[in-house]
Amino acid sequence: MTLALTDATMRYGKRTVLDRVSFTLAPGSFTVLVGPNGAGKSSLLRALGGLAPLQGGSASLDGHDLSEMPARERAKAIGWLPQRGGVAWPIAVEQVVALGRHPYSGVDSDHAVEAALAACDVAHLAQRSFTALSGGEQSRVLLARALAGEPRFLLVDEPIADLDPAHQLDALALLRTRATDRVGVLAILHDLALASRVADRVVLLQAGRIVGDGEARAVLTHDALRDVFNVAAHIEDEPFFVLPWERRSPERR
Repeated sequence: MTLALTDATMRYGKRTVLDRVSFTLAPGSFTVLVGPNGAGKSSLLRALGGLAPLQGGSASLDGHDLSEMPARERAKAIGWLPQRGGVAWPIAVEQVVALGRHPYSGVDSDHAVEAALAACDVAHLAQRSFTALSGGEQSRVLLARALAGEPRFLLVDEPIADLDPAHQLDALALLRTRATDRVGVLAILHDLALASRVADRVVLLQAGRIVGDGEARAVLTHDALRDVFNVAAHIEDEPFFVLPWERRSPERR
């Protein structure tokens, strides 16, 4: 049971954003995707979810080409949280989260919706209008929507960007729990300190190519941080974590 890209190439106009990328996500893995701005991270997520056309290669679920799967079946298997998701209508939070159950039309979904609301600490907001919430509250509601579908794979793009520190830790712990429950989780994070602490696997992307893939301590090295992010960092071994410290000027490379 895997979600995979094989030699995936994606272009926007003349710009190549993914360059023959091969990648596999398995259930039970909490994988974090990192890289500088413009590296192709969001494009990789969209390609892996079958949400954007490829100009080469393929995206597959359990060996079946995603482009040939019915949208409903694909939505049951893959949960998706975009970087800048939102709801334009002033509908209740509970209704927003229930949208995550759309692929299961006709099935009693109350329990799944209630569980997702509670897991993301937004049950007390259930009757509030989504558009009246703060940015952080909206982010938690949208994560709940993705969880409500109970997918086998969960693709989340910057899920903690608008959250306060306590809710950042809560969200990451929740994603970790989903991975423990045999969901394949792939999250884009910009906070390397948190990424290095929570991930089973870190994938480093640069200019549309994977340049590192493995345990955090093997991928987030001093050399990688210098060459890919142009920063120097403090790196601690026990427990392992990375703290970017200063930008390196070109002459110091």
